[in-house]
Parts: sequence; C-alpha cells; structure tokens
Amino acid sequence: MGIFDDTLSKAKEAFDAVEKKTSEVVSVQKLKVNAASVSSQISKDYEALGRIYYNSIGQEDKLDPEVEAVVMEIRTKKEKLNDIRAEINKAKGGTVCDECGFTSIPGSAFCSKCGNKL
Repeated sequence: MGIFDDTLSKAKEAFDAVEKKTSEVVSVQKLKVNAASVSSQISKDYEALGRIYYNSIGQEDKLDPEVEAVVMEIRTKKEKLNDIRAEINKAKGGTVCDECGFTSIPGSAFCSKCGNKL
C-alpha cells in the first residue's frame, strides 16, 4: 500500500497547488472586473463634468483655445444632429423639439419629453 499512499499524497499536493492557483486567478479576475467598473465610473464622472462645464459657459466667455475648439465642434455637431432629426421628422410627419431634439407625434403643440412649446 506504500505506492498507493504515495500516489494519493502526490495527487493531493497537485490538487492543492491547482486549487491555490485557481483561487489566485479568480481573485485577479475579480480585481480586474472591479478595476474596469471603477474606470467606467470615472469616465462617466468626466463626461458629467464636461457636460456641466459645457452647459455653464456662455456665448461670450473667453475660453482657452483648446476648449473653444472642442466647444465649437460640439455646437457644429449639435446643429448637424438637429438637421438630421428634422429630416427624420419630415419623413415621419412629426415635430422635432428645438430644446431637446425629441421627435413628437404629428400635431403636438408641446414636446412630449421636455414640455417645450413646438
């Protein structure tokens, strides 16, 4: 029975080593998922901060040239988006809200999303 006991002992050692390595891999994967989640939250915070800043600046504010370039790009893209939404609206027969860009059903006097007068 010495060979059987020796084989069983080595198999248990191998199993323990695999179990330890698996536990380490699972722990690392959990940490990676946690890191990705926190990173995503940070990105959302940056987006919210940018949106707050963008909404807080006026037309006449003196901006850093780099910031001004991004603001102008956003404004240009918003105009383009509104034009596209207007085309969609025309095709559907609805009305696009100038305030939020939502397409309301045809004949609506007020935006269904923000309440702005159409």
